[in-house]
Amino acid sequence: MKEAHLLESLGWKNNLKEDILRKFIKGSVSKDNFPNITKSKFENTLQGIRNDLYSLFPNMKNKDPFPYNKKTKKYNSLIKISKGE
Repeated sequence: MKEAHLLESLGWKNNLKEDILRKFIKGSVSKDNFPNITKSKFENTLQGIRNDLYSLFPNMKNKDPFPYNKKTKKYNSLIKISKGE
């Protein structure tokens, strides 16, 4: 499967990065979605995804793809993340 290979090459397969991306498919994400990890592990992983996106899309550098909403205390995705067919 082509998508699985791409996820593996990005380091987004079978790990927390993949889990976070899958949660974004359903909507906003917070550390509370992952009760078995620390807040810093969650935030570091989310930053890793950002860094990967910045490498893939350099014009995105000035925009946070996952801004934090202080009102809901969740991260939103400014990019559309959908499940492949």
